Amino acid sequence: MFQAVIRGKEQILANINKTRLQAEAGMVEVIGKAQKPLLTTIRANINWTCHSLEELAAMGHPYGKKHLNNPHSPYYLVHRQSGAMRSALSSDIGADSREIRGGIGYTEAAEDSLTTTNARASYVRAVLKGSTIGSGGMVERDFLSGSLKEIEKEIGNILINGSRKVIFRKT
Repeated sequence: MFQAVIRGKEQILANINKTRLQAEAGMVEVIGKAQKPLLTTIRANINWTCHSLEELAAMGHPYGKKHLNNPHSPYYLVHRQSGAMRSALSSDIGADSREIRGGIGYTEAAEDSLTTTNARASYVRAVLKGSTIGSGGMVERDFLSGSLKEIEKEIGNILINGSRKVIFRKT
C-alpha cells in the first residue's frame, strides 16, 4: 500500500481555486470577444435603408403574407425605421457554477417598448415571429438566428482559440 502525505494542503487548494477563478475570468473575456462580431452583424442586418416605408408600401408591402415578394436575400434583412430596434438590442454574459454563457437579443422590457401605437404586439416580436400587424400579417424574418448562421464559423473559431489560450496559459 502506498501512502502520501501532502503538506501545505491549504495552499494547494488556494492555488486550485485561484486557477479556477482565472479560467472563469478568461472565458468571460472570450465570450465577450465572440459576441462583438455577432452584435455587429445583427445591427447591420436590421439597419437597411434602401427602401423607405412609402417605397415598401408602393411595392405592395413585400413582407406581407398575402403578397410576399421579399426584395432581399437573405430573407431576414430588416429595414430601419426609427433605429429603435437597433438601439434596444443588448448583450449579456452570465455565469453559474456549471457554465458561462453569452446572449444577444432583446429583453422583455425592450420588446415591449417597441410597440407601435396601433399594434397588438411588439414590432420586434412581429418581425421575428410573424404577426398580424397591418393587413394580412407579416412573414417572420428571424434576423437573430440568421445573423448567427452567417458568422457561426467565425464565432466558433474565436471560442475555440480563446478557450485554448485560457486553458493552456502560462502561470
